[in-house]
Amino acid sequence: MVADSAGILIASVPGSTPCFYVNDPTYATDLTDLLVFDHGSTTTARFRVPVGLSGPVDSLFVMVSDNMLNQTVIGVPVRRCCPTC
Repeated sequence: MVADSAGILIASVPGSTPCFYVNDPTYATDLTDLLVFDHGSTTTARFRVPVGLSGPVDSLFVMVSDNMLNQTVIGVPVRRCCPTC
């Protein structure tokens, strides 16, 4: 889920495309067409993306911009619970 009181930018603005990636932004997934806004909202959206984890600890990143072109990148480290998962 992503949320911003100024609204979430989904227009094609170079450098401000919403994206998701694991560890390396080179392999980012464009979220423009994957964001689903909550009913009647322009400020809260959700997305689903399959995730492949390769290491014992990986980091998930989401980059979004609001309608004022303020950009945020949030990273969350995740650890696999067992080596065979």
